[in-house]
Amino acid sequence: MAHKINNQAARILVVDDDDILRYTLEELLQAQGYAVETAANGMAALQKLQMDRFDMVVTDLYMPGMTGLELIDHITETKIDIIPILMSSLFSQEIKKNAGEKGAFASLDKPFPTNRLLDIIETSMLRKQRTEYKATGHSAH
Repeated sequence: MAHKINNQAARILVVDDDDILRYTLEELLQAQGYAVETAANGMAALQKLQMDRFDMVVTDLYMPGMTGLELIDHITETKIDIIPILMSSLFSQEIKKNAGEKGAFASLDKPFPTNRLLDIIETSMLRKQRTEYKATGHSAH
C-alpha cells in the first residue's frame, strides 16, 4: 500500500534510459498506489522536476547525457525537496559512498528484488514524514 503525504499518494519520478525497466517500475509502483511519472534521461527528469512536485526520484546511474549522480547534484544544488534513490548494475563502493555524500537515500544494485525497492521507498517516506512533523514544532511524544 502506497505511503501517503498530506493524504495524497506519494509522487515518484522514475528515471532510466532502459525502456523496459522504466515501464516495469512504473507499473509496479502504480500497482502499489503511488503516483508515478517517468523520464528516459536526466534532462527530461530535470524538466519534470521544474514543472511539478515529486516526493522521490528513483534514477539510474549511467544514462546518456547526464548521469544519475549529476541529476542528484542538481537536485541538491537547487534545494529541491525530494528523496533521491540511485540504482545501477555497475556500482563500486566509491560510487555508493559518493552518492550518499551527495544526498542519495539509498543505492540499489540491479537487478534487485521488487520488495527491496518497496521497503526503501516506505522507509524513506516514513523518515521524511517524521522530519517534516518535527520541523513543524511537534515532538515525538
